[in-house]
Amino acid sequence: MEYYQCGIVLRYVFFLALTFMTKHCVHAESGYRLVNIASPRTNPAACGRSTASWVCDPGRVISEEEAVRLNHLIDDVRKQTPCVCLDKSRCDASAPGIVVGVLLVPKVSPPDGSSVGQEMNRWAKELATSRWSFGACSDDIVIVFSRDDSRQLAVYANGRVASRVGGQPCLISILQGVQPYMSAAKYAEGMNYAVSSFKKVILEGVCPNPANSPGHKYPPAGSGDSGSSSSSSSSSSSSSSSSNGGTSNSSGSGSQGKSTNMGHSAGNVRAGSLLFSLLSITLMLVS
Repeated sequence: MEYYQCGIVLRYVFFLALTFMTKHCVHAESGYRLVNIASPRTNPAACGRSTASWVCDPGRVISEEEAVRLNHLIDDVRKQTPCVCLDKSRCDASAPGIVVGVLLVPKVSPPDGSSVGQEMNRWAKELATSRWSFGACSDDIVIVFSRDDSRQLAVYANGRVASRVGGQPCLISILQGVQPYMSAAKYAEGMNYAVSSFKKVILEGVCPNPANSPGHKYPPAGSGDSGSSSSSSSSSSSSSSSSNGGTSNSSGSGSQGKSTNMGHSAGNVRAGSLLFSLLSITLMLVS
């Protein structure tokens, strides 16, 4: 009887383990959906993090060390940038600045009738305005990255934040500077570059020249490469797109927001309103 009970327990444990592995494999093979994305602040374990973080990486696109470094850089942006809320009392005195949230997934699973780009745009906007909404007054910047979907990026920032990072021209320059990192599969370094660039623009009013991006030192990886990135020492931030590629309402202040989607694969230019080498960026105003 004791052996029989033990067998039941073992079968139950095996069932749970199999269920977990099957669920994980479904994500890895067919991609993630927004419903699967947790908050790295309230459920860090589901985001591949051991403690509360600004980085959600459930599929371990970057290493633990890289995620820790990126999180520290985001904390630095919060502490060193000014409060953009109209009501300054809403800001944290020790970290009053802009909040950056980062989501990295191996692959996105769009529902029927949608595309990867549309889903990433919707994710970035919903994470920034409702699902995460880390900021004190909708002063969030969220960047979403999908490694195996041609290394696409979608970013969102509300109007007040977008104006602090130099508006549309500077946003384009920053994303162009990120592109060579992604083409070389240096994902964490690309995120770090973006964050440090936003911080520099906010504090110094200096928009980086993409031609000077350190990412150009890396040779492009193969177009099918889905390997993890190496360690880096910059920082990441960006702004998200609307879910349908059109206009939508940004949360918070009611000011206009900047919406950007970037897709790129080595040797390939994807459709968009503005085209660059190995890179396409579609820019819109979110009213």
